[in-house]
Amino acid sequence: MKTSNKLLIVTGICIILGIFSYAFVMRGAYQKALANPLANELRIELKVMKHLNLDYDSNVNFKKGSKFEIVLNKTDKDSLRIGYQGDTLNLKIGDINNVTIYCPQLPVMAITKKDEDGTFIYVDSTFQSGDFVVTSLKNSFIGFKKCRFDKVDIKSENKATISMEGSEIKLFNLMLSKHSTLDLNYSTILDKNMVFGDSC
Repeated sequence: MKTSNKLLIVTGICIILGIFSYAFVMRGAYQKALANPLANELRIELKVMKHLNLDYDSNVNFKKGSKFEIVLNKTDKDSLRIGYQGDTLNLKIGDINNVTIYCPQLPVMAITKKDEDGTFIYVDSTFQSGDFVVTSLKNSFIGFKKCRFDKVDIKSENKATISMEGSEIKLFNLMLSKHSTLDLNYSTILDKNMVFGDSC
């Protein structure tokens, strides 16, 4: 057999082996991605807090967790500012798509939202007890879905929207300023103390 034919056969075998090895490498990378779909997720453990000063420009989700931590996309970490004063967390969240805060119980919050572009605070069904207290609410939307709370206490300093769907509240203390909205959808309130401003 000619040397050129031998070289062609060897080259062909190398190409075929290269194709198969590439397929195995890609398959391994795909399986690794499936095993760790949150590889781009950044989890930052937070100190135990009783109060939270939240200044945000994005959507913030609260979920029940065994410890205090914040979860966001790694590419958004530079849009986050964290500072502590005793048992108070000062958290400034810039223009980030979504941020999730995990906590054993919800802290007492002061919430500031500068603009009115439809971003919101969302509390989901993982909370089935405890209190939700906001001492000063500004230009924010807060949504509760299938939650149960012993007490919800919200004081709004200016325009705000509160929405409850399928939730149960034992005591609901609410003070809404002018041009605010309260939307109760299939929710139960056992006792209430509500004050509404003009055009609510």
